[in-house]
Amino acid sequence: MTGLTAATARLTLTVTHWMFLMFPWRYDMTYRLRKWCWLLVGAVVVSSVPALLAQGRAASSTASRWTPPRTSWGHPDLQGIWDTAVNIPMERSRELGEKAVLSAEELAAREAQAARRRKKLDDTHRAAQAGQADVGTLTESEVAGIVAPAPEFGPRLPASRPTYARTSLVIDPLDGRIPSLTPQARARLEQREAARYNRGEADSWVDRNSWERCITRTLPLGMLSTYASNYQILQTPDYFVVFVEMIHEPRIIPLDGRPHLAAGLRQWLGDSRGHWEGDTLVVETTNFVDKLDGGAIMPSHPHIVFTHRGSGEHLRLVERFTRTDQHTIDYQFTIVDPTTYTKPWTASVPMRNDGTPPMVYEYACHEGNLAMVHLLKGARADERKALAAARKESRERLESGQPGVSLR
Repeated sequence: MTGLTAATARLTLTVTHWMFLMFPWRYDMTYRLRKWCWLLVGAVVVSSVPALLAQGRAASSTASRWTPPRTSWGHPDLQGIWDTAVNIPMERSRELGEKAVLSAEELAAREAQAARRRKKLDDTHRAAQAGQADVGTLTESEVAGIVAPAPEFGPRLPASRPTYARTSLVIDPLDGRIPSLTPQARARLEQREAARYNRGEADSWVDRNSWERCITRTLPLGMLSTYASNYQILQTPDYFVVFVEMIHEPRIIPLDGRPHLAAGLRQWLGDSRGHWEGDTLVVETTNFVDKLDGGAIMPSHPHIVFTHRGSGEHLRLVERFTRTDQHTIDYQFTIVDPTTYTKPWTASVPMRNDGTPPMVYEYACHEGNLAMVHLLKGARADERKALAAARKESRERLESGQPGVSLR
């Protein structure tokens, strides 16, 4: 019996017992009185369901009476290496409405679809590596799969990992979708697209996003890596540190109550301050730079940065770390940016420590970023090739005595 079912049963028995004790008619009451009694019990139970649901959600982490380990100074111990490799989409499909959890049949169908997609990518990767695929017919995603590491490179998660039936990481709003953009935010996106319009993919390094340039993956995307999603957490009485594998970024978060930096001091990862609320660590981050989304020019691949579509100037990020069992931290983040979204929104991401690597390996981004050099060199080579072709055609027209007339 689940905690919610048991609580409902206890409530029903309690109310029924109270009625039999308080009323003298007890077991010889008439059918009408018995009917009235059970209707009242039902009304009490139904009216209590929302509260019970809230209690069930709040107490889900303690349903098994699990007590989180403590540091020597008394804080919940969140230290260790964790990852966020879970097969839960960021947003819920519109057709699911407010359905937060899939049925067993729906979950099996989703898993089968994901397995087919992975197999197709794996087969395409191997065929391309063997020279058996027509690269010209592949989609952008398939090409990305070819240049990515081989399928065997990815870690295989242990079978003990739970299969999550949730339909979205977003838990608020209830439809599981990121709220609409404000008119101001949409106008900014249109202006940035217009600035992008007459530029190539690699006219300059500023045409690439901050991830490709090894600057940062920003927040909260840095906590939601699509691969190598490993994080090492360290604690002292006065600091909480999250060491992010991707881009090799450490987040050093003071817990001593100091104020935020002055408003004019801006950083890529913002300015974070943490405090404990019971067994939950709450981290509030402000003072982001105003170009988290790429600045005035839309990057050539903006879809990589998918968790915040504003500049960052008015962003307030609130994160909550709660250890719910031996292997899980419930990591929640709330995006508050009234200039970008019509209302705040919250996502919940399970962080797991079973099957994680023994350490967070160095992500030598700048040292190994040959892609940026090759992108810029390739773009310059394309420009020289196009210029040479244009000069050749002009020369042919002049030499044929037909200037201004297309010979092709």
